[in-house]
Amino acid sequence: MHEYQYFERKTKLYKIGVLVKDLRPSTMNYNLIALGNKIAKEHTDIDFYVFNEDWVTTPNSICFPLLQQKNIWGFDGTLISTNLDTTKKLLAMPNTSKKFFYVWDMFEHLTLDSAKLALAIYRHSDLTLLARSIEYNTILERNFYTEVRTAKDFNYDDILKIIGYR
Repeated sequence: MHEYQYFERKTKLYKIGVLVKDLRPSTMNYNLIALGNKIAKEHTDIDFYVFNEDWVTTPNSICFPLLQQKNIWGFDGTLISTNLDTTKKLLAMPNTSKKFFYVWDMFEHLTLDSAKLALAIYRHSDLTLLARSIEYNTILERNFYTEVRTAKDFNYDDILKIIGYR
């Protein structure tokens, strides 16, 4: 009979999930894939996932799990949304430890209904806003009276610092 040895994990396992509409070729998705690949290659103590709504062929190879958004219900790590629709889903997640809205395109929806939704989301107490640039940060803080963190174009060091890894 074989004896099995169980090893106790000495370090905390971080889980990071990013919600996107899809991974069609775009600057945001290119930077997101680069971030995920770097984390997957350099960290055994971070699980990085992307949850997408629509399946498309990715422009780059990926080294991390790509899952449908219906799989986020049991996710208990840090979640980062990337647009108003994914942020609505993020706010409904009961198990998530930290919730971030990465404001990549501040002007994604310019209708009255979406402006009301954006106002409610930008001021939501459960969310931390992440801006893709200093300029976005300034606009968000001045117009929505909320604290905003900056992670330039899904910058690796900025994201890890903001989620509390570093």
